[in-house]
Amino acid sequence: MLLMQVRWSERLQRRKSNLLNLSFPHTIMSSESTLDDEDTFKILIATDVHLGYLEKDAIRGNDTYKTLDEILKCAKTNQVDFILLGGDLFHENKPSRRCLHNCITMLRRYCMGESPILFNILSDQTVNFNTTQFPWVNYQDENLNISIPVFSIHGNHDDPTGAEGLCALDLLSASGLVNHFGHSQSVERIEMSPILLQKGSTKLALYGLGSIPDERLYRMFVNNQVTMLRPKEDQDKWFNLFTIHQNRSKHGPTNYIPEQFLDEFIDLVVWGHEHECLIAPTRNEQQLFYVTQPGSSVATSLSPGEATKKHVGLLKVKGRKMNLQKIPLNTVRQFFIQDVVLADYEDLFTPDTPQVTKKVEDLCYAKVIEMLEEAERERLGCPLTPEKPLIRLRVDYSGGFEAFNTSRFSQKFVDRVANPKDLIHFLRQREQKEKIKDEFDVDYSKLLKTTAVEGQRVENLVKQYFEAAEQTVQLSLLTEQGMGKAIQEFVDKDEKDAIQELITYQLEKTQRHLQARGITSEQDIDTEVRRFRDSKKNTTEEEIEIREAINRAKALRLERGDVPLDPDISGEFGDVAMDSDEDPVPLPLPTRGRGSRGRGSRGRGRGATASEPKPAGRGRARKSTTTTQSRSIMQAFQATSQKPSRTGASKSYLPVDLTINDSDEDFPDLKASRPPPRAAAAASSSSSFTKYSSQSQSRGVAFDDSDDDDNEDNPFKGPSHRSRK
Repeated sequence: MLLMQVRWSERLQRRKSNLLNLSFPHTIMSSESTLDDEDTFKILIATDVHLGYLEKDAIRGNDTYKTLDEILKCAKTNQVDFILLGGDLFHENKPSRRCLHNCITMLRRYCMGESPILFNILSDQTVNFNTTQFPWVNYQDENLNISIPVFSIHGNHDDPTGAEGLCALDLLSASGLVNHFGHSQSVERIEMSPILLQKGSTKLALYGLGSIPDERLYRMFVNNQVTMLRPKEDQDKWFNLFTIHQNRSKHGPTNYIPEQFLDEFIDLVVWGHEHECLIAPTRNEQQLFYVTQPGSSVATSLSPGEATKKHVGLLKVKGRKMNLQKIPLNTVRQFFIQDVVLADYEDLFTPDTPQVTKKVEDLCYAKVIEMLEEAERERLGCPLTPEKPLIRLRVDYSGGFEAFNTSRFSQKFVDRVANPKDLIHFLRQREQKEKIKDEFDVDYSKLLKTTAVEGQRVENLVKQYFEAAEQTVQLSLLTEQGMGKAIQEFVDKDEKDAIQELITYQLEKTQRHLQARGITSEQDIDTEVRRFRDSKKNTTEEEIEIREAINRAKALRLERGDVPLDPDISGEFGDVAMDSDEDPVPLPLPTRGRGSRGRGSRGRGRGATASEPKPAGRGRARKSTTTTQSRSIMQAFQATSQKPSRTGASKSYLPVDLTINDSDEDFPDLKASRPPPRAAAAASSSSSFTKYSSQSQSRGVAFDDSDDDDNEDNPFKGPSHRSRK
């Protein structure tokens, strides 16, 4: 007891001395010796492992497996308390058996053992791990012997899909090897409940948010529908660690998450998804927290960001102070990239120089040799580094130069580089910039408008339209990809029934799904329709449904005897027989004969692809889409139930007196300010947390000085706010 009192007085003295540092409430410590005792969390941080990337490649097939083995070995060598992964552990949504086998083998080898776990979990684990039938941390399972727990969120490559919302991480979670957290099951609002950890006197609140489409999450932040729960007790004593897997750099108006959206009480953000290694913590001067971006552990693209040296981080947290040590990865394949602008070598050659192509090829050969020699020098003394590096030479041949044969050039380095097929990349970026700069008499508004649409497909334009559209014109039942594909078929192939068939097909499938679930109430129908729609986004099931609907449209056209009009006479008969008022009848699917376009063929029969869109076809397409957008889901159900079924059998669907709001589930009403509190029966941990909205106006770490008698039995106190200095 005396020892505890002495130790407590020492802590008070240290806290008083720390008050002198007013500008940095959580300073990055330079001395590691003060952050290595029984009160210090040691956490290994890594993101974007992309396990299984190019696993069938003869040279690079084992790269990701060797790097994960090195990461886990590093965690065991440094005796970390746990490993934190920031998403994209797997490269594929459905990893191969070899990939899963290697992953499970390594996790079992390095993360299971007799070493004791020195920290405790204080939060409600049924809330933290709500996607598994074993809602508790794996090291507390009496049937498992875990020495290094692994906590991971999912990324955009291994995100949950299907009606059950499962991903590859859930397989590892069910087997007791990984603790999957940060999975938000609601598409209307997000409420993050932290995993509360304590080691000695250090308290750590671990927040996580798995990958969500950036546009949707952006709007949810704007609409104040993202809430982070905080402990009500001693809020200023918790170190708040948040891991996220989203776009950090701006790729569009809403296709990223600004750092300013995140809450101010956070101390450190571990940002996944971005592959460039920027692991040194940078301070956000507006929100007053630090951000570390570990980057990927394997180069999945030949871009400059991937050429940065790969690292993982060893994070040490003691109280409200932290230290992040960079640990280089030695098993990562070297990657060198260089740009060559031929116009800058006027002293060697010009476009009019005899045999200029041979001289350009010799220059490129010399540049590749330089990068290979640099790779050889860096590889000395590091036997774990793969022998063949990745080399990329980007050649700007603007100004009249011609490209040489890259295949013949790459044959010279087949035995020396790991990517001979992607060695040389020709581009003409500078020529386009100079052309726009020199033409002073051009109408820039028309030019920018043209270049924005030029080279894009109709389905991409449809997706961009719905991303920027208001809530009243958002899709409620169809996905943006499905609508875009249908319009693409209408424009390119003159399939006049593609849009209507897709809507009818999707309505029928949704009705069957609701009947199978036995859902009858209006609110449950609305929620289930939205969930059913989101579960198919960007999946193989969605592609199959789109293809089936388009095949039905082709079959309907063949039954009517319609054929695409000749482009030369389409203007004269543009308004003839563009749509049918008769009810569709069941027909067999078209084969590869005349009137259909077989998979992989050019479709040279009567149903061949039209070279140009028909003006009249566009007009009818706009009319069809406008009518569809103005109908709610239930109105569409009612209209469909009054028509005879395609199978000839009458079916009874949902009651027609219900009404479902047709607003998009991704973009709730702007009037919604803050999500309503949980029901008392379902909020087992709500009494221990206080909601902290992402758009709160308070700054700094919030705590409560209230001494109300009502909170005597509550282990946590109510929130208040203080400004961070």
